[in-house]
Amino acid sequence: MAQYVPSIAKAIDLEVQHNQVLGQDVYRGYILVKFANNDYTTQQYTILQYDQFLNDLNMTSNIQGGCNDTTFEPIASVFNTFIYNKSPLYLFTDVVPADPDKWQLVTESNTRAKMPV
Repeated sequence: MAQYVPSIAKAIDLEVQHNQVLGQDVYRGYILVKFANNDYTTQQYTILQYDQFLNDLNMTSNIQGGCNDTTFEPIASVFNTFIYNKSPLYLFTDVVPADPDKWQLVTESNTRAKMPV
């Protein structure tokens, strides 16, 4: 996955810059959830911390793991942070979920927020 992260970060930056040129205030904050080898961290950023968000995104781990990883619990961690209503969630992963029994954790948490995932 690490080899794709610079392209993802660049695409995010181009999107944000494009909206700024158009004078559109689309993104007000960012949440970065990194997960690997059944461990995860959730970090929230304000719009003023955008550069730090991109730096942290680009510093993702390149630790080799298995082909499975817990994914639904890290995704659900987003709902425990302050997030704007109907904000989109983008998920980039290269693993098969090792916790498919926890998919309801995400859907139940999202019933109130109604965010597109």
